[in-house]
Amino acid sequence: MNFLTNRDISLELTHEILATAAGDVGDLPPLLQGKRAILLFEKTSTRTRFSFERALGELGCATSYADLRSTNFVKAHAVDEVRVIGDYADLLLIRMGDHELLAQMAEATPVPIINCMTDLAHPCQALADALTIVQHCAKPLTEVTVAYAGDFTNVLRSLAEICCPLGAQMKVAVPEPARTSDPTIEQAQSQSQLTYFDNVADAVRGADVVYTDTWVSLGQEEERSQRMELFGPFAITKEVFESANDTAIFMHCLPAERGAEVASDVFDHPRSVVFRQAYNRYTTGKALLYHLLKAGTERAA
Repeated sequence: MNFLTNRDISLELTHEILATAAGDVGDLPPLLQGKRAILLFEKTSTRTRFSFERALGELGCATSYADLRSTNFVKAHAVDEVRVIGDYADLLLIRMGDHELLAQMAEATPVPIINCMTDLAHPCQALADALTIVQHCAKPLTEVTVAYAGDFTNVLRSLAEICCPLGAQMKVAVPEPARTSDPTIEQAQSQSQLTYFDNVADAVRGADVVYTDTWVSLGQEEERSQRMELFGPFAITKEVFESANDTAIFMHCLPAERGAEVASDVFDHPRSVVFRQAYNRYTTGKALLYHLLKAGTERAA
């Protein structure tokens, strides 16, 4: 079973993964003993790489890591290359820009592929986000309002792809020029679960979760000055954060630029859960691996 977006797994399996991740993942049996995984990353990574390496090791899986740019993926067609490395591994964890190409690669090999981030989606991050919200909000997810502010990123898309089907409401403050036509967002809007706002304060007011992402993603460094000007009014300042509910939490997928998308006094606020959120990349990653591979083993049997 591939995991390219959060829609690739059922709500039932999503709940199972979150429930497992909320428990003691150290108790999970080494289901991947004798297996080998290849981590193939085109983009730099901290949380994704090290959380999965730990999780895979604890599940008994041997791992190989490669910077995609140091391989012949940069010379040959990626579909041909993935057919080769698929014969060397039982699982592929891939982090690259082109989501459509990743989907083609997944069709070319029977080996399960986990999307460790593309420009379109960041489904593993969304699992960690959902778990963090469940852990730190004193109400069920079906009663939670998530406010997101800033750029229209893969993180926003995947956040909507998991939170809305699980019953949460989303209020999104993204400047008009940055908004993108997207089926996930449009479906959530049509079901009255997601609303756009032109003003960040209006989006955050009364929210249970305040979430933002970087304004300058990998590959956008040359656009920095223009992006700072465009997104400047959408920053999460302490004044903006305090307009949320009294128990609201602050979230950021990291890395963050203090003083840009978020003020330091919000990032370091007692109700900032960014480091627990980062830790949950490990717990949800391990639970994801366990359930995906367990399901595959059961089908094979």
